[in-house]
Amino acid sequence: MATVSSATAAAAGSTTSTSSITEKAMGKEDFLALLVAQLQNQDPLNPSDPTEFTAQLAQFSSLEQLFTINSNLTEMVNTQTQNSSIYALEMIGQNAVVAGNKFEFSGEATELGFELKNAAKGVTLYVMDQNGVTVKTLEQGALSAGSHFAEWDGTNDAGEAVEAGQYRLVASADYGSEQTLPAQTLVVSEVKGVDFNNETPQIITDLGSFDVTEVKSVRKI
Repeated sequence: MATVSSATAAAAGSTTSTSSITEKAMGKEDFLALLVAQLQNQDPLNPSDPTEFTAQLAQFSSLEQLFTINSNLTEMVNTQTQNSSIYALEMIGQNAVVAGNKFEFSGEATELGFELKNAAKGVTLYVMDQNGVTVKTLEQGALSAGSHFAEWDGTNDAGEAVEAGQYRLVASADYGSEQTLPAQTLVVSEVKGVDFNNETPQIITDLGSFDVTEVKSVRKI
């Protein structure tokens, strides 16, 4: 429209508006300043098209809503991060049940677990070394749906102590009718500390570091 250039020039004359537009993308204050300047500098003999002006007001309303939504989302993310940090700190000194299959074996007895969505006729746990070789097989009986745990004493199937290092846990559940499916594996370890260097807090345990979002439950020692 004919008055846009003069409106822009008038708005640019304002120190606040000029600084804002120069240093960052146009914000809602800048947009409103342009509208006001446009009204102040329009030709009385050739006023602005009311239809176009209404459309510009609608754009301003949409811009305002987007800023509000963005502000609310940012606040929600910050609140969630703070809650995760507090939650992680409260776990120190307690046993955390973590959904995962990799863990660091220190040489001491370790509690391993699995989660069943349905009742199973039996479950077999396989402890594997870094090469994928099964070092220990732990047979479990018929179990109901839910979380279950078994202790591994750190020996292989021959009764010999295995070396400390990284191991992997695999669980296979027998649901009958020759249907055997993998089950969600769990590891249990005392939380020694919390690392805040990542996007989400990491709990530090004897079995390694885990994302706080992987924690299924917390149990007192």
